[in-house]
Amino acid sequence: MEVIDGDGSPMSYLCASIFAREVKEFGAIWHGCNWGLVKIIENDPWSNEEKFLGTPSPKNKWQWSLPRPINWRPHVKVEGELITVTFYSYSGYFVQSISVTTDTYEKNSYCFESESETVATGPSGYTLKGKAWHKATAADLPAAGEPNFADHKTR
Repeated sequence: MEVIDGDGSPMSYLCASIFAREVKEFGAIWHGCNWGLVKIIENDPWSNEEKFLGTPSPKNKWQWSLPRPINWRPHVKVEGELITVTFYSYSGYFVQSISVTTDTYEKNSYCFESESETVATGPSGYTLKGKAWHKATAADLPAAGEPNFADHKTR
């Protein structure tokens, strides 16, 4: 984002990544909201240290498409002229999922390219029906060709 600026520290890039997502949904409602349903993961989701609004399903109910991370904490890597911000996140929307997001910045710029990849999927999550959250069923899942918010690329 061209309007975000910082002091060039690794923390400023992490903050820019989070802020860009927050401001993108500022004032959005219903289908315009995706980031508000995401929780950044700092520890193993099944450890006693990680607290979700809802507890993820038991470990044995998850299918891993990438190796399970050893370090779950968000981190920033500076290599020459490139800065990468990487974080893991959990969403229970439609299908429970854990994703890894990598934002790549050029040094002294707060414009970034982002890629997200699903690390693991669990059982069905939740959706909003009427005015109440309920457990998602196959009928609630996006049809072929409709956006799937578990896998997305953002620029």
